[in-house]
Amino acid sequence: MANSFTYHPGVCNIDQRGVAIRRKLAYATIIGGIVTYIVCSYFGVAPIFRAITEAGFGFATALNLFQAKEQFCVINASMRTTEMDLVKTKIVDDLYKTLDLKKRNAMLLKAMAFAIIIGTVAYLLP
Repeated sequence: MANSFTYHPGVCNIDQRGVAIRRKLAYATIIGGIVTYIVCSYFGVAPIFRAITEAGFGFATALNLFQAKEQFCVINASMRTTEMDLVKTKIVDDLYKTLDLKKRNAMLLKAMAFAIIIGTVAYLLP
């Protein structure tokens, strides 16, 4: 089956194979976050450390979910590349690079907001 991925600057820069990887990473980080929360609660870890740890897991989970949903990888945008079948191709057009960086920044801000919410919840929970 041929890959029908087409790069669209500032919209999508990874194909379905890349999306599947980001989705798996999101599931792994959410499971890691849940297990870590349970372990921290069991051992009575201070709420501030629990919040910081869970915010990290929340950021990783949110970022990977956003990347999968939007078919856009922030690392590719940072490296000025696109990805198809796990092969990275350099972007040469400056406008395309700028559009990708704007999208990357927006996605990072959304993931940070999510991380703050998750960290706050982890802090407030017993």
